Amino acid sequence: MIFGDSCLARGGEREQLLCQGWEATTSDPSRRRGHRIHVQTGGHLVIFNSRFSFFISPYLWTALLLAAPLSGIAQAPDSQEEGASADGVVHELYDIVTFPAGTTPDWDQLRALFLPEAVVVLRSSREATSVFSLEGFVQDWLRFIEGSNVEETGFTERIIRTHTTVFGDIAHVWVLYEAEIPGWGRPPQQGVDSFQLVRREGGWKIASITNEIPTPDRPIPEVLREVG
Repeated sequence: MIFGDSCLARGGEREQLLCQGWEATTSDPSRRRGHRIHVQTGGHLVIFNSRFSFFISPYLWTALLLAAPLSGIAQAPDSQEEGASADGVVHELYDIVTFPAGTTPDWDQLRALFLPEAVVVLRSSREATSVFSLEGFVQDWLRFIEGSNVEETGFTERIIRTHTTVFGDIAHVWVLYEAEIPGWGRPPQQGVDSFQLVRREGGWKIASITNEIPTPDRPIPEVLREVG
């Protein structure tokens, strides 16, 4: 994500960083569950739970074991599909904040991609970062669009490369992107975003974003470099 903070009020840091970045950028390619205890005793399985306890006979236990592969394993989601889904949410966010002249992003559509409690940490100057709530993140975009007349020029933030790791209901997505204000006459600036996502009710939601800008002394992470 492009740089944050109330930078316009501090003399246009967002624009300054976009300008300065060309020189710095390197080309280097609940729910609370009751406690449960299982005890095998006398050929019977005893299950103790904070709400209840009961016995399972050996015959019923065998039947449950035989049925498990049919219900559990067969329905297990494919990890590659999970990764594509989490990665898809990230791509959707970049699509939303890329907009042509005369338009602005759909902010409700953007909000829907996040957890309400999400945190966004963006590079706001060469030495500082700024921390935002979800709503603060939206407001920072609004300040940027208004203060830089971006509605008249449009804005582009294009994904170059991603690297996604999924473990159960959490996912991490690295993103190498290029940001550009059309008409500025400068090449796009590269940045790196790190996304944490969680799966809620069958869908992926963004829990956090952290942002950094590559420099010659701080090259692009290896997982995002072009192979070959």
